[in-house]
Amino acid sequence: MKLESKHYKIIGSAVAIVMLLLGMLLSEMNIIGKDGIDVVVEVHSRFELTLKPDMTVKSSILYNEEGGMVTKKLNLSSREMKEAVGILANIMIENNMIQENNKTIMVSVISHEKEIDSQDVSSEVVDTLKEVFEHSFSTGKLDYEVSIFSTTADDTDKRLKQISKEYKVSLPKAKLMQRYHRALGSHTMGQLAKMPIEQMYLDLTKNEVDIK
Repeated sequence: MKLESKHYKIIGSAVAIVMLLLGMLLSEMNIIGKDGIDVVVEVHSRFELTLKPDMTVKSSILYNEEGGMVTKKLNLSSREMKEAVGILANIMIENNMIQENNKTIMVSVISHEKEIDSQDVSSEVVDTLKEVFEHSFSTGKLDYEVSIFSTTADDTDKRLKQISKEYKVSLPKAKLMQRYHRALGSHTMGQLAKMPIEQMYLDLTKNEVDIK
């Protein structure tokens, strides 16, 4: 009986280990463990918001100009998405993040909620940013008119994740780098990682490369 009990304990432990490893693998592959809505707003620095299904902020982070290091965790928890995005726009204005050669903003949304469409959220983010920037420009608070474009990125794409990790860039910028490199081939991936969003956007649209 003792031997049989010991045998079952060994089997139980083995099963537990296999289930743990399987869970880690599936999570790494983004098959399970993802929920909420991820929002990226990027000029040269970038903001990342994670939203709950009720469209309030779960977490918010500001990354530095190179994008690879966390500069500041923003205290936006539980705020409505529109309010939080308006705050991000004002942070950009007040900290002179909008410059002559950095006045094009990229927005990307990935929804892990079946009932929430990424494009709908993206449109609302873009509209909110436009409202703040247009008002600030008309009142003289902002010196430049701001251009905003939206794109998407597949967070299950292993190559994009590899580029993002290697060059310390956001997933949507990794996609732009990949498209740029394939279509134009005039820069290395390392050079593209340092290229401003605005320059990438202008070059890609000039050459009619799809950035959606």
